[in-house]
Amino acid sequence: LNGVELERLAGVMLTAEVGLKDYGQIPTWNPYIGTGEPFLNNPFNYLFNPFSSLPILLFGGVAGSKIALGLGLLALYQADFSPQWFSAAVRLADTILTSFADPSGGFYDTAQGQEALIARPKTIQDHATPSGNALAAELFLRLYAFTGDDRYRVAAEGPLLAIQDTAARYPTAFAAWLCALDTALGPQTQLALVGAPDEPAVLGVALNEVFIP
Repeated sequence: LNGVELERLAGVMLTAEVGLKDYGQIPTWNPYIGTGEPFLNNPFNYLFNPFSSLPILLFGGVAGSKIALGLGLLALYQADFSPQWFSAAVRLADTILTSFADPSGGFYDTAQGQEALIARPKTIQDHATPSGNALAAELFLRLYAFTGDDRYRVAAEGPLLAIQDTAARYPTAFAAWLCALDTALGPQTQLALVGAPDEPAVLGVALNEVFIP
């Protein structure tokens, strides 16, 4: 269930994010799941089914779903600079820190206080979709770059330090971790858009026309 929920919800957010950022609209086709599937023209899509998506996104159960949503919200914030996206990403990140953290490092797949399990799962290795812990490292690194809040830096650096040797030996099994390591170690370009409330959005349109990896 964990893998299916993560894959579906991450695919939904990625499709909506790319469509809004690059084309100004949500697409009708999702090329990121399997060989592709209908998106807006699928009435059973998670995007339209609050009974499937909202309980997971709002109340938890699967850390990876929340983290993928948080990354999607940050991407939306960078696309239109609406503070609601950023505030929502911060709330999700803080929920992950308080409800999913493993005292020994990293994050569990299930929240505290949920139905008792024989063992709380903790996904480390990446598969067809990234592991929740790799996504968490990426999310917290990006939030640290935005906020300067050391809680996010510490939350990201511990798991990254623990996994770096294994990821270097088996890169194809830890691709998302290596992306997070690149975010942590590589140079970051930060731009500040200053002006009247309606001006940053106009400047952002010009900025999004330039590829800045």
